[in-house]
Amino acid sequence: MNKLYAFCALVFLTACGSPDLDGSWIGVSDRVEGYRIEISGDEAKLITDREEVLCSVSEGENASKMICSGDGETVVIDLLVDGDNMTATPDSDGDKAATFVRN
Repeated sequence: MNKLYAFCALVFLTACGSPDLDGSWIGVSDRVEGYRIEISGDEAKLITDREEVLCSVSEGENASKMICSGDGETVVIDLLVDGDNMTATPDSDGDKAATFVRN
């Protein structure tokens, strides 16, 4: 019986753990159509048809953050994952959330 409780606890903790950001994400909102985000561990690439920007990723309790630097400026983007959908919102402008889907 203890093994059953341990198994159920493991399943519960796995289901309620932090979302899995790793993978390839494709922009589906009008503003980010053609954009792609590749995340692996604490590193990410924001890829457009014109450039590729290296970013770092840090996981938080409610949201993860992607910090991208390029052309002398730094942009911090909040990432919220719900299954195969991810919402990316720049810290500087909460009204410009963009939707990405797992590829």
